[in-house]
Amino acid sequence: MNKIKNAMLARARERQETEQTHFVRSLPPQSAIGNDHFRGAASLYIPRGRVRYIIARETLDLGGGVREIASHPPRDYLNLLGLRAPRLRTYDQYTAIQNILHDKNAFPAFSFPARFDDGFYVDIRRAWFSILLACGWNPAYHPKKFLLGGYRPFDFPYQDLRLRDYLVTLSLPKMVKVYHAHAGSHEQKIRFPFENPTISALIRDILGAIASDARELGAVRGSMDGYVCPNANSARDVKQMIADWGLDSLVKARGAGFVSRFECYQVGQQTTVKQDAEPRARWGVREVQHARWLQKRVEYLAQISRDFTPRAIRQSQISTQDRIEV
Repeated sequence: MNKIKNAMLARARERQETEQTHFVRSLPPQSAIGNDHFRGAASLYIPRGRVRYIIARETLDLGGGVREIASHPPRDYLNLLGLRAPRLRTYDQYTAIQNILHDKNAFPAFSFPARFDDGFYVDIRRAWFSILLACGWNPAYHPKKFLLGGYRPFDFPYQDLRLRDYLVTLSLPKMVKVYHAHAGSHEQKIRFPFENPTISALIRDILGAIASDARELGAVRGSMDGYVCPNANSARDVKQMIADWGLDSLVKARGAGFVSRFECYQVGQQTTVKQDAEPRARWGVREVQHARWLQKRVEYLAQISRDFTPRAIRQSQISTQDRIEV
């Protein structure tokens, strides 16, 4: 792991030296730049002259005196290992993956108005990274036909969840805004070599199926990886269900509260800013018809993963929040 981390740091240092990197409080305005450039939320890159501006407060400490925005270290990691997306073998497999990615309910979200005296917020612990450790970054997946594990990132050297989640975020197609010196701007699709629709589709299938299961077990609100349970019985059932998928969970909050609508809820000390929304139910969860087939295979891969997970990674999953009892 140290060997990979050192190689990643070396790449970051080389990039910052060759690209004339400037750490600033805010990005310079478009009017102050006389060349075409790419502008993101935290950085700006001018191809001519290879100049890069980075908002300092948006960077992470990678060690060795190196700071970088969260998207670059995962790119360096994937490139160092030469990881690329698995080939989609048939048109049927390609179609199945694309149907998942373009479904309007691909990211599960549901809520049903409720009030409770002792509720629980149950969270899948580090959901995206846990699925990567179970199934790999580049699994072979054809819904209802096969799921074969890929390379599991045991050796990813950082525990920061933002860096880990970018291993998944980078797999999605990217649209960047290109600014022209004298002709406005336009959006342009950038295709990275590690674009990986398979892992994106697999994660959406897994979390969609879990959200449906959580609702059946009494949860009154659910998102990609967190569920509000109105009582202890529901919370225990949801935690067991998540375990049956081969994943770990924790209780992030407990106490009296309510669900008014998806963006308005409270569980103990965990609450949204908006408190006076009119109650409204919402159901935005795609039906995963092969959920039980998928569960068996994910649980099997997760068990194999646990058998080979280094102790240091298992310990990094421990959180003091686990002390909240159900």
